[in-house]
Amino acid sequence: MGFDERRIHLEKKHGRKISWMDMFFDTNLTNECKTRLWAGELDINEWERFEFCSEQSKETYAEYMRSMIELYGSDLTQHPTGDPDVWAKVQALGGSRSWIFEIGSLDPHVVVIETPARACESGPYFDARRSQKEVQKIRAQLEIERKGKRRLGTKSERNGK
Repeated sequence: MGFDERRIHLEKKHGRKISWMDMFFDTNLTNECKTRLWAGELDINEWERFEFCSEQSKETYAEYMRSMIELYGSDLTQHPTGDPDVWAKVQALGGSRSWIFEIGSLDPHVVVIETPARACESGPYFDARRSQKEVQKIRAQLEIERKGKRRLGTKSERNGK
């Protein structure tokens, strides 16, 4: 399932807009932890209790929270829901093993991280890459057809004169 599909599914399931941070949690927390978070048994400010699918996901989120505390102070209730600029900076520290994904929004601040080697449930990264390759293939085929039609049009013009 791609990110757009997942986001739409979650919005229907929870009856609200899903943020990029919700998407990060949904793709990087264990199923049990996700269930507790969505049920309201875990508070977003209790992030130390979160169980991540991989150590890298845990470290990434811990670094994000440290950066947020540096920027906004230790009272987590005073933090914005998510700061995409801080998130992007944290991801930049991850090097080649981390990617920032847009999840179907024209807003450049709508991002989510997925690490293909350590994805929990599915391979959204690979789904997105496969979709992009399919689109590129179709575009290339379309361009070949357009060139062929132009050649045919030029030939028939020459033959008609």
